[in-house]
This record gives sequence, structure tokens and C-alpha cells, in this order.
Amino acid sequence: MTVRSGRGTLKGTRSDPTIELVLMSFGSHGETHQQACAFLRKYLAQPTNAAARLVFADWLEETGQPQNIAWAAYIRRRHEADQLPAGSAARADADQQAAQAADAIRARLTIPAQLFVSYPKSLLQLLPPAQITVQLADFTVADHVCACLTGHQTHHYQIMPLDRQETTLLIAAARPRCEWTRQQLEHRTPWNIVMVAADAEELRDAIARHYPRHDAAAEDEANVAAVFPGPWEYQEPAPAVEHELSISRVVPRSIGELLQQLWHTAIDANADRILFFPDTHRVIVRFRIDDQWIPAEPLEPRWLMPLARELARRARIPAVAIRSRTLTLEPFTGQFSIVIDGARVRVRVTIQPSPDGPTMQVDLIRGRTPAG
Repeated sequence: MTVRSGRGTLKGTRSDPTIELVLMSFGSHGETHQQACAFLRKYLAQPTNAAARLVFADWLEETGQPQNIAWAAYIRRRHEADQLPAGSAARADADQQAAQAADAIRARLTIPAQLFVSYPKSLLQLLPPAQITVQLADFTVADHVCACLTGHQTHHYQIMPLDRQETTLLIAAARPRCEWTRQQLEHRTPWNIVMVAADAEELRDAIARHYPRHDAAAEDEANVAAVFPGPWEYQEPAPAVEHELSISRVVPRSIGELLQQLWHTAIDANADRILFFPDTHRVIVRFRIDDQWIPAEPLEPRWLMPLARELARRARIPAVAIRSRTLTLEPFTGQFSIVIDGARVRVRVTIQPSPDGPTMQVDLIRGRTPAG
């Protein structure tokens, strides 16, 4: 096992599995790193030990650091949800609280794919799926699991099925936070989708091994039909514009949080443009992905003016673009830069005044990853 932080590396024995825990929440305390490392060694030898997870949650909370307190809350809420009846309001509330805490966790765990598919439920009670990376180099997917997705789907979305468990399909993805991909897959298959991360190169190799490009589309359809006999039948994907892109399940508390949700959604979905325009009792949102416009969940009308003011402020657009209700005015344009997940993105903002309020177009122009 290897535990990394900003201050070095702690190594375990050769008998340990190839495991890496990147801790971004423990500051510079080497003793704290060693304690976390010791817990992971012990826990991964028996991942079903719920008591060990709860003891770890207590220890995380005692560190006093906000990121660790959020991690502790995630572990406890996930444990509570597991004790409640499926479909109950109490379970849904516990799941929502866990999802809210997940955003503040600053840790990533890399483990062999076989370890994850052996204990997915237990490991997902330790960390959110997007913060678990699976190693695919020596992993072979069972034929009946491969048949759950077509070759076209794996190549197009850059995903790899790992295991099928009841109504859930576990998937490795280059962009595990991409809600658009998850929604597309859940619309086109009968599965609930859970996506963990994978190295992009390992993912491409795994897809090439399990889904050669010479496979015919008809053969893909036959494989899927064989897995799901009965009322469910494979259907050709409907145009993407008919489906809705989820911005976030967490209600933003400020305009800054809303913008962060929008940026991450756009980057994860590989969108290059976002449109906002006022409508009766809502703000309509559209993302442009691969030259197609994908509707997103509308925003409440209270966000229109704060969003316009913040974009105008950052792009240095005159206030008249926000205050005016004259449609004949020329659109106003400005730009600024942001960094999302280590990548620099230039944001070009165009605001068009209208009688109903400002209409906004945001273009995202990706640049090189900043050095260091």
C-alpha cells in the first residue's frame, strides 16, 4: 500500500495489494498520514467491517479539519441509509445528506478493479464513487457483464462495465462525475448506473480488449437482447436533445456555488457553450454538446439577475447590459479565465438585454493545463 500527500510517501509491505490513497485533507501532519494508512491497511483486508468504518469516522471528526468532518459525515450518513428501508423518505434524506457531504471530501483511493467489484457496497460507504479509481490493467470483465453494454456505448462514452449486481451496473469511466453520461446510460439501458474513475489510458486499453471496433452493431444488439429477454427491448438511442442534463442535486447557497456547479457540469459533459434566457417563472438553461443543444434543469427566477451581475462583473461588461430592458441594444461581450480540475478555461460572456431580462451566452474555450 502507498499513501501519498503533499509531503511525501508512506509505503507498506510487498504483500499489500497495489493500493494508493491520496490525502488532500490532513495538512502536514505525518503522524496523521500514518494513522490513515494503518486504517486503510486494516480495513481493506476486511471491507465489510462496518464498525471499523464508524471508528474511522470518529477519528476523522477528531482531527477538526472541515474536509475530514465532511468525510466522517459521509460515512455515517451512508451507514444510516443502509439500515433504512429502500424507497423510504428517511433513506432518501440520508442519501441526500451523504451526497452533500461528499463534495467537501479531499481524498482519493486507487485500488485494483477486482477488489472493488468484490466489495462495492462496503467501499462506496467509505468514499463517494467518483473518488475511487480502479486499476484495469490486469482485470478481465465477465462475458455476461460485457453484454450489458454495446461496443458503441463503451467507445462513445469512454466507459467500461465492471460488474452487474441486481439492478445496478458498476462502470469505470474517464469522467465519473459526468451526470449527462449517467443519465444517457440509464435512459438507454434498464440499469441504475454507478460510475467510478479509471485512468484514461488503462480505460482505452480495456475497451479495446473487450470491445474490438470490428464488432457489428447488429451483434451488439443481439448481445443486449440476449441479456434482457422479456418486455425490455433494445431501442436505438433517441436524439440527445430530448433528454435533460442535471446541473447538480445540491441546492446552491450562493451565486459562487451555482457558478461552480455550472462550470463542473459543462466540463464533465464536454460542453462548449451554455445559454441562459428568462421565461415565465424560470430561467431556461441549455448546454451545447457535440453541436447538439441539451436542455438542463431550469433555474429559479431569483438566480437570473445575480447570475447576470456576477458574469458581467467578471467579464467587465457595463452594468447597462443588466439594467436595460431594450431589445434593440447591441449585445455586450467580455471574457475572463477560470481553472477547473487543473485545466485553464477561457470564459467568453455575451449578454443581450431584453424586456424579460438579460439573455446570456457563455462560451468555454479550453486551454492548456497550468504548469505546477
